Amino acid sequence: MTKATEHEWVLKTSSGQKITKVEIIDKGHGIKYYTTLDEDDDISMQESTSEYEEMFPIVDIEAISLTDRFMAYNPTTPNQARVRRDIRTAKKNHMKNFRRATLIPSFQEDGKSICYEENGRPAVGRTPKWWSDTLEKFDSEKNSRMGNILEYDAFLGTVIKRLVEKENYSVEKAWEIVCDSRINSWNLERSKSEGKKIIGKVYDRENIRQIIRGYQGTDFFIIGGLYEKSSGITPIATIEEVESPASYYVKTTGWLVLDA
Repeated sequence: MTKATEHEWVLKTSSGQKITKVEIIDKGHGIKYYTTLDEDDDISMQESTSEYEEMFPIVDIEAISLTDRFMAYNPTTPNQARVRRDIRTAKKNHMKNFRRATLIPSFQEDGKSICYEENGRPAVGRTPKWWSDTLEKFDSEKNSRMGNILEYDAFLGTVIKRLVEKENYSVEKAWEIVCDSRINSWNLERSKSEGKKIIGKVYDRENIRQIIRGYQGTDFFIIGGLYEKSSGITPIATIEEVESPASYYVKTTGWLVLDA
């Protein structure tokens, strides 16, 4: 795992142990990581692998088919139309599965180093370009990067598919929940520093604004809402263009994705 030029990236388990090394196992189908307490010990491999998978799960865009029942839906709102169009584009471009962060980055006690940990205070106050550069340095071997709109909408497609096929939502309701619904359409769980929007059984979007790349990778967009104010009323499919990429965004972090 690589380090950013100015800020060290640190992964932590839910128990607070620093992750010191990550290995690919089972022909690429699993990941084992070591903590500061078990660097030479394989006993915790299964538990550690499971925990990493929860922190950085695979977005299974390859499992979506253009013939899936939910893809036959006729969009009724701009968000729905964009997401459906982008899912179709991702499939036609043969997009591969990728991983995403389920937690938002937090500053460590020094206020500069960044880690992913439960209930950490969001690491806000950096420019979109800083986030883009920093996320690329997070784990270059896995092509870590700031996710773009196409990847984000592909992720939303996997959520819609799950709601329809695994949780028995109607196709229309699943599209509405993901693309257009506000606080009354799901439960909102808040902790001292952050909350998570719960769509069915999926905890897939934190209540905070995050920066993603545009389609061409040259511009930036914001997803989500302010974690102390508008997050609960902002549909997770809503995006807005960043007007000043060099400006510091005091309520915003970056959205990390990695190769699977």
